[in-house]
Amino acid sequence: MSFMPISDADTTPLVLIHDISGSIFPYASLSMLPPLEKHTISGISAAPFQKPDSIHAWAHTYAALIADSLPPPPSSSTSTTATKPTGSPRTQVVLGGWSLGGLLAAEIARIFEGTQEYAHIAVLGVVLLDSHAPWHVHTRDMTSGAQNAAANGSELLANGTPYLSPGDIQAVYALLARSTRAEWPGLDGVRCPYWLITPTQDGANGMEEWFGEDRAGEVVRIAEGEEGCDHFSMMEDDWIEQVGEALAKVLDKVVL
Repeated sequence: MSFMPISDADTTPLVLIHDISGSIFPYASLSMLPPLEKHTISGISAAPFQKPDSIHAWAHTYAALIADSLPPPPSSSTSTTATKPTGSPRTQVVLGGWSLGGLLAAEIARIFEGTQEYAHIAVLGVVLLDSHAPWHVHTRDMTSGAQNAAANGSELLANGTPYLSPGDIQAVYALLARSTRAEWPGLDGVRCPYWLITPTQDGANGMEEWFGEDRAGEVVRIAEGEEGCDHFSMMEDDWIEQVGEALAKVLDKVVL
């Protein structure tokens, strides 16, 4: 695993967690879009990969990496700090990710918000890019999903970008499929605002409990009324500008 700066600006950092391929390659395209050029964006890559026992354990590892990689709280309040009730400054961060990355981002936020060790970190928001609840995998074709992710990974490998092997991807799908509410309690306990950016028009990817009408989380639809945009293609050239515009609008709500 590695923490990799993608773009640099004088704003609260957005940390994006890799998708199931293990790569942060799609986020490089996002960072170059005009609406996001003013934001500091970093990514967490899965390489080198160590198979996790659970989503929670995986997120704990990434939480420690992010905490070590963020700048320390300065002595006075700036655009990248918040203040605790005691008056001491805190380092601000926004967490997010596409697909699997969003699930891990939500769990990392819960860890940051609920662990005294990370009391110096203030999570301003969590952005899930078409993430699906782990138990939603039960209703999907895992073999097909793994093949799609592996195919994307093979293309990335040709560009020199690290990614998970097909066997590792299949193992991650299996981990998601056996995850229960006890192992990934959704957005329960996440106190910061959270959003789901999705092309799905008929639900919230198995997370209707947290996103939708009269729910705490906000669903941001892209490609409404348009055909051809799905979970994989949303991060490709035809649709990524809409993803970037939606993400920028979310960041404008929480980042000063």
